Amino acid sequence: MQPQKEYIPFRRFDFRQDVQQFVEILEKNEIDYKLEECPKDTNLYFFNRPQEKEFLVKLRQEDFKKADEFVLKYAEILAICIIFQIVMF
Repeated sequence: MQPQKEYIPFRRFDFRQDVQQFVEILEKNEIDYKLEECPKDTNLYFFNRPQEKEFLVKLRQEDFKKADEFVLKYAEILAICIIFQIVMF
């Protein structure tokens, strides 16, 4: 029997919208993940707490490189779209 693959922290997000966009990239590229909602350390955010919790995306170690490649590719496409919008207006 093979040992179960362990999921380890890959990225943290403060906002649900950001983590949802990230998870969509993972799903489109068939990268398995675990998503956890964790309370923030309120001592760190005593004066400025935009959120009471953070979102933690966990991946298997062997998927880190693949996920980084897809995220980088997505960021490049997004940057091109933003530049195109600026030039067109």
